[in-house]
Amino acid sequence: DFCEWVANLGGDTNNIEESTITSLFASGYETKPALSVPIHVVDLANIPHELRLSAMCPPPPPPEKSTITGEYEPTFVKFRYGAWYLAPKTWKKLGYCEPLEDPTQLKVHEMSEAKKQSKALTEELASMHASKAFDDFINRKNTRKPEFLVEIAEIKRQTALEEEQRIETETLVKQRKQSVR
Repeated sequence: DFCEWVANLGGDTNNIEESTITSLFASGYETKPALSVPIHVVDLANIPHELRLSAMCPPPPPPEKSTITGEYEPTFVKFRYGAWYLAPKTWKKLGYCEPLEDPTQLKVHEMSEAKKQSKALTEELASMHASKAFDDFINRKNTRKPEFLVEIAEIKRQTALEEEQRIETETLVKQRKQSVR
């Protein structure tokens, strides 16, 4: 194919010069393009104002700001893991502003909450007849009393004492009223 192409160029004598081949493969930089339409240069003063404004290039659009989506966690966030007074096994990743809590203090706090709930339940049970029946049953079986039953017995004893004092003060007030008349 190449040989036929060279022969068509007029290279029957196989005497083609180097400049002929380079001119065939010349880039557009070395040669000027042929213009199909002539260019007319016009002074801007001769163009109407509306065309001058539309001839200007529009300004480039402002770049769009990227928004952070998802759970982005910046790399500059500080973390704490533990303290010298805590056992290293209890350390965990905490935010810099989160307070460190001693596990023993947490247990004490949880126990105190449980004790408050237990005390409220014990006071509620003290007013029920079932607690008295269960206490009698435990006494008949001669087994160890649970702690809540001991507390219930103490609450009942305290209420009985308060009731006796109330009755005594009421009788004293009645007697004084009768003696005044």
